[in-house]
Amino acid sequence: MATEYTNMKQVLQQGGELMADAIRDEAISKGLFKTGTLARSYQSQPVQDATNGKFTISIVGIDYGDYQDKGVKGLRAGQSLAGYQFKSQAIGGDLPFPVRVYIAQNGLKPKNFIQPAVDKVINNFLAPKLEEAGVKDIENIVTTFAHGNKIEIK
Repeated sequence: MATEYTNMKQVLQQGGELMADAIRDEAISKGLFKTGTLARSYQSQPVQDATNGKFTISIVGIDYGDYQDKGVKGLRAGQSLAGYQFKSQAIGGDLPFPVRVYIAQNGLKPKNFIQPAVDKVINNFLAPKLEEAGVKDIENIVTTFAHGNKIEIK
């Protein structure tokens, strides 16, 4: 029956694309744009058909985006909104060694750019548009059911 909700699925697909755009914009506004790799990595995936009566919007991005978003507690200081914590004296990567030690000791401050972007899209686009799309889809289902079963609606 999920395939009958074409209007809602279309709105969800548009919402996913808007979410990816909003996350990219929010990452840039929080100063996470040195190379642009993080911001460019956020992409919307096709909406998955309903499972257990629910559609799925999926936004994917590179792994370290979640660490930038939620922060990573250092060995001596810092905080993480998700419980992430560095476990070694220096992080890996191409940064100069003293910088990698400093980050491991003091952590990465949470930038909180994903949820605010998602909330904006839900409140300003998805909520009103899904209501409209749902009404259209239900009207289509009732009309199709009524015509197929010779039921007349007056």
